[in-house]
Amino acid sequence: MTERQELLDDVAAKATRGMSAGDAEHMRALLDELVGDWYREAGTDDDAQAVLDLLRTELETALVGKSVGERLDLVRAGVLDRRIRRLGVQTFDLGKQIIDGRGDREQARARGKELMAAIEGVAAEVRTLEDAEARARLGRDLQEASMEALYAIEGKAMSHRLSHYASDAQPRVS
Repeated sequence: MTERQELLDDVAAKATRGMSAGDAEHMRALLDELVGDWYREAGTDDDAQAVLDLLRTELETALVGKSVGERLDLVRAGVLDRRIRRLGVQTFDLGKQIIDGRGDREQARARGKELMAAIEGVAAEVRTLEDAEARARLGRDLQEASMEALYAIEGKAMSHRLSHYASDAQPRVS
């Protein structure tokens, strides 16, 4: 058994206590995605184990005293947050590519449409979260990514961070 599998088994054993078989299966699938992302985040850094330990401790602490529904919602929100961050990196990179004049504009538009479809899928999942605060926070992050995807598609309005990038990328005239 791999270290990743051991970590998943241990976290899942604690997180699924008292859950029905269906809820436990759903939770384990979410945790599998989350733990996989933890490993991507930790990478091969010298402190990888410390990163994994910290992420595990944060999750376990957050789950303490929560009902089954609250635990599922909390882990779903964590998974969605990481998906949104990955989408945000992709949309920001695509926007920078367009601003810098790199690559084919039609390919960028097509990629923007693909990213927008992914954003809309994640947005649908975010709307099902019970935690209103998590819905609002994740909704704001999705809005930023969607503005960047729309910039790739339409070439009009851009996100705040892309606007900053564009102004920083402009040559300064003395």
